[in-house]
Amino acid sequence: MWTLRTYFNQNKQDSALLEKPASNTSVVLGHNLKTGFDYFAGSKTTLDQVFTGDILNREARIYSDIEWMDPDPTLDSTINTQGTNNVSFKKSRDERVRPP
Repeated sequence: MWTLRTYFNQNKQDSALLEKPASNTSVVLGHNLKTGFDYFAGSKTTLDQVFTGDILNREARIYSDIEWMDPDPTLDSTINTQGTNNVSFKKSRDERVRPP
């Protein structure tokens, strides 16, 4: 991702530029399980039970070198940034289907 921002002074003239190229890497591991069973209680009656579950793990990293410049553009300063975002999500559900 690349961003270029232009800032203006009170006279609506360029006063500063901010250039921000960024790189992002992500690793996502997801698992889904669905299982169940049927019990045939009679010729017209079936009982079911279903179990479902999800597991998601995500790790994201972002790196960026932000450059502040005057309108010429002449480099004024540089800021190095990095960040991480880790997500862990678990969900399970027990579904029971009962005969009417």
